[in-house]
Amino acid sequence: DTYIFPMTSFGEMEYKRMYREARYASSPRKGGWETMRIYEIFASGSVPFVTDVDSIPEGALAFLDKVTLRRAMALEGVDGAQLQIE
Repeated sequence: DTYIFPMTSFGEMEYKRMYREARYASSPRKGGWETMRIYEIFASGSVPFVTDVDSIPEGALAFLDKVTLRRAMALEGVDGAQLQIE
């Protein structure tokens, strides 16, 4: 299990606070492409950093604007190597 926050109201608030304070948030693929994490990151005002966005199959993450996501990840100063991916 990779979830590091306690399963309490405080844990959920801390999880969301972490995303609110970030510009980008790592969203590595785990069990599949469909994950609420990507939408939670967007809802918090951050951009999900998906390292293999070009590998997302057609139809997966149907509500995700992949073109805009690619552009955001290609902005000057954005470097996926600086993200802590665990």
